[in-house]
Amino acid sequence: MVSSLYLIAITIPEPYYTELQTIQDEFAVVAWKKRIGSHITLFRPFQIETGTVNDVVNGLTTVAQKFKPFQIRASKIDTFKHDNLVIYAKVELSQELAWLQEDILDTIKQYTELQSDDYDAYHPHITLANKLTPAVFDDFLPKIKHKFQKFDFACSEFTLFKVQDTAWDPIKSFHLR
Repeated sequence: MVSSLYLIAITIPEPYYTELQTIQDEFAVVAWKKRIGSHITLFRPFQIETGTVNDVVNGLTTVAQKFKPFQIRASKIDTFKHDNLVIYAKVELSQELAWLQEDILDTIKQYTELQSDDYDAYHPHITLANKLTPAVFDDFLPKIKHKFQKFDFACSEFTLFKVQDTAWDPIKSFHLR
């Protein structure tokens, strides 16, 4: 059976989307960000068979109906310093966001094999620059910190994306009740 690559994320609303895209464009090392734009990943890219997409959509619809809109706050710039140096906007992990991500994980595991790191602690963030060398990382970090302005927005939906060629296309948005 044919399978495709999907992703579940919260897209960032305007004017914050444009502000973050400006930072991403200025400090881009690779063109990854053009594939989806500024977002908060709720579940990493995953493969599912084409025949189960409607079941996934139904499951995600059920998840969305459990939640009321809630506030999301991007509060500061932080970093991941593992084998891939990353600069990101830290998103505060509210109880609602943690529960939403957990319910999505519980739904998706019915349709795809989970990886061991899917069970690691959830670190919501908005990637601003990645795949950096140590020298570039040291140069970019203070500049990005200077440009970043913290922000809040009401999260009222999340979206299922499907990769098509080199872009992530939204398949369906799930509105919180």
